Amino acid sequence: MSHDKYAPDANDEVTTGRLASPVTPGVLVSGRDPVWAVGLCTFFAIGGFCLAGVMIVSARGITPPAFALLLASGGLIAISLVFSFVLGVRRRYLRPTETGFLYTTISGERAFVDDDVMCVSLTSTPNFFGGNATSVTRRFIMWVETGGMPESIICIAHLRLGQPDPLAGLISRLIRCLHTAAREAYDAGQRVEGDGWALERGELLLKSKAATTVTNIRELAAVEVVGDHIQVWRRGEEQPIGRIPSRTANAHLLLLMLQELIPEPQDEQDLPAGSLGRLLFERGPGGHTLFALGWLITIVLGIGCILMFIRGAGLRGRRRIRLQMFAALAGAITVLLATILRLRQRGRFRRHVYGIQQKGMFGTRQVRFTEIANMSYAATRAYVHGVYAGTTLTLTFVPMPSTGLRQIRYSTTVKNADSELDKLRDDVSVVIARRMHDYWLQNGSCPWMQFLKFAKDGLEYQALTFTGRKQPKLIPYESIANFTIDDMMFHIWDHEHRTPLVNEDIGQPNFYPGLVFLSEILQTLPEKRVPLLPGVERD
Repeated sequence: MSHDKYAPDANDEVTTGRLASPVTPGVLVSGRDPVWAVGLCTFFAIGGFCLAGVMIVSARGITPPAFALLLASGGLIAISLVFSFVLGVRRRYLRPTETGFLYTTISGERAFVDDDVMCVSLTSTPNFFGGNATSVTRRFIMWVETGGMPESIICIAHLRLGQPDPLAGLISRLIRCLHTAAREAYDAGQRVEGDGWALERGELLLKSKAATTVTNIRELAAVEVVGDHIQVWRRGEEQPIGRIPSRTANAHLLLLMLQELIPEPQDEQDLPAGSLGRLLFERGPGGHTLFALGWLITIVLGIGCILMFIRGAGLRGRRRIRLQMFAALAGAITVLLATILRLRQRGRFRRHVYGIQQKGMFGTRQVRFTEIANMSYAATRAYVHGVYAGTTLTLTFVPMPSTGLRQIRYSTTVKNADSELDKLRDDVSVVIARRMHDYWLQNGSCPWMQFLKFAKDGLEYQALTFTGRKQPKLIPYESIANFTIDDMMFHIWDHEHRTPLVNEDIGQPNFYPGLVFLSEILQTLPEKRVPLLPGVERD
């Protein structure tokens, strides 16, 4: 979930877009007509008119068949009208104004000012098809004062990737107004609260089903959005002391208020030896299918062991001894498999502020981001009979040889994507990209992938042909028009050719750090380069 484009800004203006015309009711914020409902209405209407036409063409007086056709056509048209009316009743429109907004329903239009909004909730959820993000569903809820009970106004938008939100300006303005009012109330000694939390007189109160804790704000270390929750940490502790769902009312106020009130975060040099800082998230071991298969085999062996012991009890002589030996062997294998699976299930992959840690069967490995020599990130989509079944993510972190640490490798299968693992990839890439930049400045060149490296004036690339790799060729940075990622392949285009000059697998070590470094180089050129989206044709 990302709220960056809704972050309060003093220079925000009301975004109205196509709403400038006075004849438009506003943005449709609720009651969007489902495709199936529109199709059903159309079917009933067309069916009714067709039956009416048949009746008119074949009319020979009011005969029973004609009367039946008349009733059927009238019934279908009536059903279509009822469906259309119900769909119309569900529609809600909202139009921003300079000091508030207009809210239109079937009952009419009502005007609200910004001060009428008591609290809000904002979430953004990506939508996927075949493992690829295709759109974003933004859900914004306002609770407004109406003189009686607070009324909720739900604003839902389905936005294509890159499509601007027509209510972005209004949302930013309302969040800024609520933040200003909350800060003034807090400074005046009043209580500021939301679902599961409250701020008052320099203390933070966190409520949960288990307990209620009160912490002095000076003892807090940081506040950050991780996944779908806002997490709060106390100084000197790795685990968060509170997790507030981002979808709850006024959760954004907690984030904004604590970002202002919490002192400067603890620096990496101030941490105890061996500490990686705050724990941001952790994941269990991947390979759920193999785990399930392993436990199934263990259970089958255990049942077989019991049956062999029971059977051996009724035998005598060597047959009894032989069967009991097989039973004891099966029992030993069962215990061994169960122990291995149990230890494996206790494994954890943890991401901290300054590094990563992996707990496995044979101990714990950890490495700081600054100690990582190279990393690779591979995302492999799986399809079963042409239907998307999931994506296997594999991250490999190789420490610098001088550290003497062993590499950390984590693999898991997710449905569509894991935003926190993607953020980890990006954060590590930035750290390595800085080191690549320093190396490039000192030596005039820096290796990137196996057949691609950064030179002083461009990229040196050995293109692949039918006979093998060519001799290195320089691609000047000024000639690079765009770069794209399509179907796990990386392409670089120039201004002259209609085919890419570079085609490389993105699963290679340090691909993403190099991509960050390349973007920084291109941004320093006189004309900034904007990568094309996959599938966009070139001029």
